[in-house]
Amino acid sequence: MTTTETTTGIPVRRVSRAEMMAELQAEIADYEQRYEMPSERMAALIEWGEIPETAEVLKWCFAYRALESLKERTQTDGSH
Repeated sequence: MTTTETTTGIPVRRVSRAEMMAELQAEIADYEQRYEMPSERMAALIEWGEIPETAEVLKWCFAYRALESLKERTQTDGSH
């Protein structure tokens, strides 16, 4: 469930872990389709210095790493 709150005048959007994972998966799928490459390969190419770290590629990498982190935490704590 998505809720919006205001903290000190700044809107804060709260989403469940499942919603966040779904949003990240959709974002990642868009990047993978646009660049015709799986995220695992993109991450390896960045690590090896084979592709430039543009703002767009770094956003993709951040989304991929965030999703992987959420998946790991879900497996270890049993949350959904």
